[in-house]
Amino acid sequence: MNENLLQNNNPKMKPIEPKYINQNDFIYFKNELLKDLKEIESKINDKVKTTLEKNEEKILSIDTKINLCREKILELSSIINSDKSQSENINKLIIFKSKTEDKISLYDKNQRTKRLFK
Repeated sequence: MNENLLQNNNPKMKPIEPKYINQNDFIYFKNELLKDLKEIESKINDKVKTTLEKNEEKILSIDTKINLCREKILELSSIINSDKSQSENINKLIIFKSKTEDKISLYDKNQRTKRLFK
């Protein structure tokens, strides 16, 4: 350990002086850094653009599916309304049939009674 202390105190060793960056080195460093940043920015912009395009495609696909569903719902609604209308018409016909049968039956009874009293 003492040897280390002696070596550190050795006058032959030069003290370490801080190195300073000259202006040209700094400008070169700055330009390299800016170039790297522009490359990174370009890569990020490309990824964002690609992601946006994919999202737009997905949105268009979903929008198309929604429109198809809307059309099918409208179709079904129309069919249901038509079925209701037909059902109402069928009910009216059943009522008419029943009334007509009652009237015919009543008429037949009247005819029989007239024959009996003749």
